Amino acid sequence: MLRISTAAAKVPERLIRALAALPPAGQVGVGPLSRRAGEEERLAVIRHFVDHACDRIRAGELDATAARDLAADVRFQAGLLIPDQMGAYDLIYGSRFARLIEQFALRPSPGDGTGSSAAGVG
Repeated sequence: MLRISTAAAKVPERLIRALAALPPAGQVGVGPLSRRAGEEERLAVIRHFVDHACDRIRAGELDATAARDLAADVRFQAGLLIPDQMGAYDLIYGSRFARLIEQFALRPSPGDGTGSSAAGVG
């Protein structure tokens, strides 16, 4: 059974149940339609994780390190769900997370004297 950490985002119970009923990524389903339905459910869960993470970053709840950790956690979860599509994930969401982190999370900490830099985002 596929286990999904909900630490990165609160996933609706219906998505967790639907995902638990799916065969693991890479296994052939009953037919092309069932394989496509499984992929759509996986992508819906990933979109939910990404949207929640982006909302938290935009809200300014996280410093740069925590925001990068959250983006990495979401990417890890996506790798469990769609391991063969991570290139597409990186193209679609990598720059989105980098831009949000630079815009909303990379703020100089008061009194740290060093400030934050956009270097190393990605």
